[in-house]
Amino acid sequence: MLSSAALQFRRQEALVNAGTVYGLIIGANELASQGRETDALAALATITGALPFEIEAISEIIAAEREAAKARDLTQRTLAPFFPRVPAEHPHAANDEAQSPSPEQPSPTFA
Repeated sequence: MLSSAALQFRRQEALVNAGTVYGLIIGANELASQGRETDALAALATITGALPFEIEAISEIIAAEREAAKARDLTQRTLAPFFPRVPAEHPHAANDEAQSPSPEQPSPTFA
């Protein structure tokens, strides 16, 4: 399994590569719309040559993410009896003391 840092690097690398591929597809489309079909086909050939490696890398990233999620889930289930969840307190507007004191109430003093 990939380390957390390696997984983060692989994610970033896959996103950069995906952005590059998208840009190449847009460029190939522009070439085709300009009537430069030969150049468009060459660009598409370049893209399709790289895609199998990118698809494999993305599959590895997804598999590593699933393994990490399973490990987190197992850890949480294993440790849950020892660390019970304490529900978060929900503030109520009626209990907030954000209002300034009225003239009848003395203001707080500081020593």
